[in-house]
Amino acid sequence: MLSKHKNLLTATHCDELLDLYRSANNTVVIDGVTRDRHTMSAIGKFMLSEFTKEEFEKYWTHINSQLTEDFELIYVRILKYTKGCEVEVHQDVYAQFVQETGDTSMIIALTDQDVYEGGESIVMNRSLKQKKGDSIYYSYDTMHGVTPVTKGIRYVVNLRLKSVK
Repeated sequence: MLSKHKNLLTATHCDELLDLYRSANNTVVIDGVTRDRHTMSAIGKFMLSEFTKEEFEKYWTHINSQLTEDFELIYVRILKYTKGCEVEVHQDVYAQFVQETGDTSMIIALTDQDVYEGGESIVMNRSLKQKKGDSIYYSYDTMHGVTPVTKGIRYVVNLRLKSVK
């Protein structure tokens, strides 16, 4: 499964989320567990920053109102890709005791594609460029990755969602 949505977030929303990212404390409490908010990813070369559902509530309400499918928000991360950062093509998996069950990943571009080079999403062997505010989402069994960033900085929101049936 692969779905795309243009302008899922407004430019103002994207700028607000980047401000939230830049001003966020380094510790966060998620599901009662205190941990470092900003960490290096274990599956690729990029910075991963976790946010609570409460911190993201305003944006989720906006996003959810535009979707035709019903989803529950499982968790929110902002990913920062600098020069050399990438994610090899892979499938998402459910990691017991690390995250709740989810079945869908959503990627929303926070920066426009003209401020970085490379960093294209690869989904189902297709290279996808996203403009600021655009989203793509796909099921966990979909092969996906990110090409190396060769210049600039790419920021995206990564949402883990669960289909509500």
